[in-house]
Amino acid sequence: MDPGSHLTFDLGYYRAVLKHRALFRPDAALLADAAARADVKGVVGGPEEVFARSMARLSTVEVKTGAQGEIRRNCAVVK
Repeated sequence: MDPGSHLTFDLGYYRAVLKHRALFRPDAALLADAAARADVKGVVGGPEEVFARSMARLSTVEVKTGAQGEIRRNCAVVK
């Protein structure tokens, strides 16, 4: 999602977020919260293996489809 490394899956996007060049509002909002900003800085400043491990863990999350899940306009509101 960043033009500099569009063919690879790396930390380039988060580096762009720290430079206030985020593509998505929720990613830009990471800088508004001190704890989230520290997390992003920690990931960007740390070894790439940490990022790779976190992405591998995220890949184990099962996506709910069909009747199992729901799409919300406001994530905080359950219908």
